[in-house]
Amino acid sequence: MTVEPRVVIAGGGQAAAQMVGSLRSQGFGGAITMFCAEDVLPYQRPPLSKKYLLGALEQDKLLLRKPDYYSGHDVDVRLACPLERVDAAARQVVDANGQTSGYDVLVVATGGRPRRLPLIPDDMAGVCYLRTLGDTNALRQQVRGGLRVILLGGGYIGLELAASLRTLGCQVQVVEMQSRVLERTAAPQISQRLLAEHQRQGAQVRCNEGVSQIVGDTKFRGIVTTQGEQIDADLLIVGVGMQPNTALAEQAGVECDDGILVDGRGRTSIPSIYAIGDVARPRLDSGQPGLRLESVDNAIQSANRAAAAIAGSAVPAQTTPWFWSDQYKTKLQMVGVAPERAHWLERCSPDGHRLSCFCLDDGRVVAAQCLNAAGDFIVAKRLIASAQTLDPAMLSNPSIALRDLVTKVSE
Repeated sequence: MTVEPRVVIAGGGQAAAQMVGSLRSQGFGGAITMFCAEDVLPYQRPPLSKKYLLGALEQDKLLLRKPDYYSGHDVDVRLACPLERVDAAARQVVDANGQTSGYDVLVVATGGRPRRLPLIPDDMAGVCYLRTLGDTNALRQQVRGGLRVILLGGGYIGLELAASLRTLGCQVQVVEMQSRVLERTAAPQISQRLLAEHQRQGAQVRCNEGVSQIVGDTKFRGIVTTQGEQIDADLLIVGVGMQPNTALAEQAGVECDDGILVDGRGRTSIPSIYAIGDVARPRLDSGQPGLRLESVDNAIQSANRAAAAIAGSAVPAQTTPWFWSDQYKTKLQMVGVAPERAHWLERCSPDGHRLSCFCLDDGRVVAAQCLNAAGDFIVAKRLIASAQTLDPAMLSNPSIALRDLVTKVSE
């Protein structure tokens, strides 16, 4: 009789929950133990800066799976009990309660933590970071109409928070060091359109500015920008990126480089240890580290591949990554990863409401960003998957339905 391996999962986020579901759906009958750092079952993170912050979504609706799913599928969930040490040679882990557990396969899904600025004292009141449900609950208690908020960082989290806080009646200023919002990830046309919407909604956005000084001693009272201007405020929210939580893997002797390095199946430099989700970074065929992705789609895909490898099933091929962001009533949907300083082809609807930007390589779409254009996004995914060669003039012509290009090329 074959004994199935014992799987231990370090982490309790989207990737960890997907790993549990994927293992069980593939018929894996071995023991599964999930060690969660937070005191709540795995939940959706994207709504934290949007619907949940706005009070439009109850906490129980955030849960990825109901409690009875885990008990019904014989999953041992340890809440508020992160792993602290790994003995890779003995295949044992030690949790925060000092208990030792054995494993055959360890899956690291520890995600990341907000990047902190040395300029800001750790114990200063009036400073917030947003990563967890607890972070958002603490922020909700402070939000009120007229609250003066400074958001450091004009990335997706910063802009989503700016939209939510403006909707709640706060005075919002976004301070971004780069020359434009979303400079590293969005097409210039998309950045400009989103900037205009934030300004129309009453938020102030300052690009090409950083912070040279924090005003206040034990309580935050404002900032001094790199341009020398003091901005007084009641609350500072820092959204300047995420750092992967690699400490557990590093302690175990796993190879890391801005993330835990993994192969196409999620396996690390130690074969019995896998890594998935935000913390994992793929190793390219050349042996060099690839791009570490932070998204729901990546959490699901990486968990599915690793689960298949562990369960002995066929490992699914990786599909083109996709992302989304909601700001006010504007929805941005993105598929593919464009190179830095990419040239973007613009496709705008006659009324100006829908805008899609396409990045081409030798006539083939490799990435697309669609603003209020869900139909374009769906077709763009098909165009990328099929690697069809397109006429740029036809692609940018809004009088030609995008779906018709797929049909014509296919024929």
